[in-house]
Amino acid sequence: MPSRSYPEINPQEIEAAHAIAALVDEATRMEAALRQHVAPLPGSQFDRDRQILPRLPPHERVYNQLSTALGCLMGLGPLMSIREREERIEILAGPHGGYALIRNALDCGALAMWLMEAPSREERLRRELHAQLDEISNVRKYKNEMGEATGFLDQRLRNLDQFAVQIGATDWHPKGRPKRPGAPKRRTDELKSTTGILSEIERLNVSRTSTDRSWLATWQLCSGFAHGKLWAMAEAHELTEQLGTRTPHGATFFTTISFQNFQTALSSAMDMCREAVQLFAALGGRDSITLQESSDRLA
Repeated sequence: MPSRSYPEINPQEIEAAHAIAALVDEATRMEAALRQHVAPLPGSQFDRDRQILPRLPPHERVYNQLSTALGCLMGLGPLMSIREREERIEILAGPHGGYALIRNALDCGALAMWLMEAPSREERLRRELHAQLDEISNVRKYKNEMGEATGFLDQRLRNLDQFAVQIGATDWHPKGRPKRPGAPKRRTDELKSTTGILSEIERLNVSRTSTDRSWLATWQLCSGFAHGKLWAMAEAHELTEQLGTRTPHGATFFTTISFQNFQTALSSAMDMCREAVQLFAALGGRDSITLQESSDRLA
């Protein structure tokens, strides 16, 4: 696919490009601040979780998910070669423009928020076990593909049964386990799908306005880009019809990234990260996590 660089003359696009640089910088500072507050304070909600389930403390998974989400957004800087100096900004954006990294950030941030926003401690710990079930399932699939032994995973499943007893989940029933004949219908323990998680946590999207996309819609758009779908490019990119190419069946278009649409998607992911990081702070016994001011942004 041919490409070329060009000076942007639309002031709204220029403003959006500067906003993208600012958001990537914020993600960098947020990740650095988060790194200083991994361990929960004594007596905090996360600390009590750790006392009940010391081998699988939820705060460790949450931190890993948030760190990965912010790392994906930080990666937009070098991926898109963002260079901002005084009033000038340069961005190299391919046809997919880093949307795949935003999708990954939403994946990780959503799981972190879902774990944290559980209505009770037992449910939060149970969701951690659900995430463990998903890990075991994925490892089994990988090992089977590699032709490697998977027997050790059966012990890990038995360990989860014991952990379920520790957290008081008397009705623990992992997906795929046979039911006893005549047993009453009960809850199946498994990790929700990403779409299910995003739908459930949307109520926490306090920064969303009536015209904004939901976190799920943003994830769907970014997933389209991540899989090379033309509908996503038509939805979010700028399309300029090339003169003389129209036929009864269509036309040829020159496609360029819309910095405004990209900023909207990136802002949605950053909104999620902000909410998640402050929730992480609260459950860890802190009022907030403060970011340092940036002195040299992406120069």
